[in-house]
Amino acid sequence: MTRKIPSERLCRPVSLWPLVDRKAWTAAMEPAGPFDEGKAGAGWSQATWRKTASGYGFYLSYLDGLGQLDPDERIARRITHEHLKAYLAYLKQRNHGHTLHNRIQELGDALRVLAPEYDWGWVSRAAGRLRAEAVPARDKLSRARPIGELIAAGLDFMDHADGAPGLSPFKRAILYRDGLMVAFLGFDPLRLRSLSCIRLGHHLQESLGFAILAIPAEYTKGRRPHEAEIAELLRQRLFRYVQHHRPALTRRRKSGKLPTDYLWVSAQGTPLETISPRVAKATGLSGTPIRPHMFRTCAATTVAIRAPKDIHIITPILDHSGPAIGERHYNMAGSLEASRAYARVVNDLRRGGQPAAYTKQKRMKE
Repeated sequence: MTRKIPSERLCRPVSLWPLVDRKAWTAAMEPAGPFDEGKAGAGWSQATWRKTASGYGFYLSYLDGLGQLDPDERIARRITHEHLKAYLAYLKQRNHGHTLHNRIQELGDALRVLAPEYDWGWVSRAAGRLRAEAVPARDKLSRARPIGELIAAGLDFMDHADGAPGLSPFKRAILYRDGLMVAFLGFDPLRLRSLSCIRLGHHLQESLGFAILAIPAEYTKGRRPHEAEIAELLRQRLFRYVQHHRPALTRRRKSGKLPTDYLWVSAQGTPLETISPRVAKATGLSGTPIRPHMFRTCAATTVAIRAPKDIHIITPILDHSGPAIGERHYNMAGSLEASRAYARVVNDLRRGGQPAAYTKQKRMKE
């Protein structure tokens, strides 16, 4: 009898992979030497390795649920066109949008390092077609909020923490920390991994009267260091948190635990591991809940709408390798500029005169 396929969320960890798969994966993760430039996976970050392992683990769970996971079978024999068509049909029953593309892409990336002697280009090409066809499960732009509004919400949160009567120092510290995280992301929309790694004296320093954030390449997705100056308004709030509110949290660490130098501290005095839900909760009190990664969309959308001529700043702010990654926002900015120019032309014509641009050119010729 066919076994029930488990939930797609049940990802099989590497420790439970068949032995042949574990050996191939371990060998693939060995650092590349000077003569291994073409080695698949060379240069991958730890986050990419984890994501790829997760994608392959989903596929193994799928096979196991069907009773088709043979631990002694060669890796390449588990992947055929028929198998992948059935797997994609299974995924479509549970996922939408870019999740489908991601699962197939992760599987193709895993195969390139697990069985590099085979050509897996057909899997990557299939993932590319899925990406081209993908319709986002949720339209990010419709959920985006102006970045200034989010910063204001964070500042209000901190003001409430300092001014509300009847709050204990511990409660004030929690509220202030959450508001500061919201404002921090508004000024510098980091990815969650980069935000959570910030340590005092290491990544956050004062130099020549300025507060500088310097995150090394190992903590960024693009493997490029991120450096930014802390805005003066944020710097003042940050200084108050570090000097006044953060100690109320670090004092609560249990006896025997070493003090932490991480910027974001939990209620137990340890590095905060629940940044995303805390930020979502704080922003949800003033509107649509926004998680850390969504701040990046909010920042790009705000610039595209409010200051389209400055859209070029989005690439370095979001640490993108090039403008193509933010093409949607560049296109939006171009369309907005064009629509505004067109509206000016129409208004001039409705008033019975020549368009302003035409009049200006005429004067220049004269």
